Amino acid sequence: FCFKSNVFCNYFLNLRALNSGQTLDRDLTQTYKDILKALSTVPDQNKLKSTQREWLRARDKDCAENPKIMECLRVSYESQKGNLLKSFRP
Repeated sequence: FCFKSNVFCNYFLNLRALNSGQTLDRDLTQTYKDILKALSTVPDQNKLKSTQREWLRARDKDCAENPKIMECLRVSYESQKGNLLKSFRP
């Protein structure tokens, strides 16, 4: 239903992508916080924090210049959530 020259359509598509990205971010952040809260030792908490920092660097490197950035981010966020749940769920 959109044409490339339609400014309003482009705005709508960009807004929809932004909302999707914010939802992914909120969901992963909540998962991270829930796991962090459940971990009982400082070394385990530090390992989780380190894992998350490493993922953020990799996400930025992999997706920043990707022409399909939203798809790259979606896959990255979903993968990280699965990895956190598998690796850190007490």
